[in-house]
Amino acid sequence: MSSYNNHNFKQIGQNGNWQSLGLPPLREIDYDPPMPKTKISEAYKRLRAGETVCNPFGESLHVDKRTLAHLAKRGRTQTELAVRLSELDIAEETVRNPHEIWIGQQRNRRIYIRMISLANNAKVINAVDEADHVLSWHSNASHYDYWRKGTLAYLRP
Repeated sequence: MSSYNNHNFKQIGQNGNWQSLGLPPLREIDYDPPMPKTKISEAYKRLRAGETVCNPFGESLHVDKRTLAHLAKRGRTQTELAVRLSELDIAEETVRNPHEIWIGQQRNRRIYIRMISLANNAKVINAVDEADHVLSWHSNASHYDYWRKGTLAYLRP
């Protein structure tokens, strides 16, 4: 495992993807430890009440009813919704302490990326913000590097 210690962060502000910017594959960086899941009933309650999370740039982002509406959007199954709700704390920590932040090529959304370890594997968490809201998040245990494209805005020191 490694981190970004071999990089001088000159890639920040550059357009491209992780490969063109010379970054290591996510499977080769130091993973964060696993976090407990959020109870689904607690996640609903917290999202309805609303809360804020601060990103590494010092910006406060809302996680609230708008987030819940996007998570529960048409076409998403109850199982998919339950998984995302159970990862509320993990998603908020991803916004607070990501490995990377990319500005997406579409709609100027920021994508927060963080690797966490699991019992026998790893998982990437991708959280997306739009304006001043955390809009959505999802986890993936296989396509780690898919969202690592656009303009690199942040690398964890």
